[in-house]
Amino acid sequence: MQSKTTSDPASGTHPKHCPLPTDAEGFDALSELALDMRWAWNHATDQVWRQLDPELWEITHNPWVVLQTASREQIERHWAEPSFR
Repeated sequence: MQSKTTSDPASGTHPKHCPLPTDAEGFDALSELALDMRWAWNHATDQVWRQLDPELWEITHNPWVVLQTASREQIERHWAEPSFR
């Protein structure tokens, strides 16, 4: 069995190989929120992560994982909504 290499086009679709959308509006604020460990005991921001990716949130309950896999379009679309911000 041959392993995939970084030259394999399919490997570029894995989140590990995709750069974070750090230039997306709202990413910095969401990143700070995701890395704030209060989410572990204070669930006031759960809805934020659930809106970005409901399925992944239900599986992981990990805001950093959700943010890492969210696309630039998802972040910008949600950030544009005043109720999300």
